[in-house]
Amino acid sequence: MFEAEAAALMAVEWGNRAPISTACELTVVSVFQRPGRLRCKHKRPCECDPGRAPKITRPDLDNCAKAVSDAIQRAGVVHDDACVAALHAIKVWAAEGESPRTEIRLCWGPAVEAMR
Repeated sequence: MFEAEAAALMAVEWGNRAPISTACELTVVSVFQRPGRLRCKHKRPCECDPGRAPKITRPDLDNCAKAVSDAIQRAGVVHDDACVAALHAIKVWAAEGESPRTEIRLCWGPAVEAMR
C-alpha cells in the first residue's frame, strides 16, 4: 500500500522527465506516529524529551528503505533501483506535535560523483 501511494505521488512530482540511469544517493527518513507511552503527561514544565526518538521496533529499517527504493523505480524516477549506489536511512518516533511521514531525498549527477 505504501509503495503504490508513494509511487503515485512521486510520478506526479517527477512529471515527464526521463528516469535516472546513473548512480544516485538515496536518503530515507521514516517518521512514525509517537506512541502514547512516549508522550509527556505532565501539565507543568518537566524533563521529558518531546523530540524525535529512535524507533527500534518493526518495521525493519531495511524494509522501509526497500519500499522507498521500489517506489522510486515504480514511479519512473529511476530506471532501476540498482542505480542507488549510496543509501542513508533512519527510522524515528515523531517529536510531539510532528506528523508521521516518510522524507525522501534523491541526489544524482555531480553531487554523487563528488562522493568518490
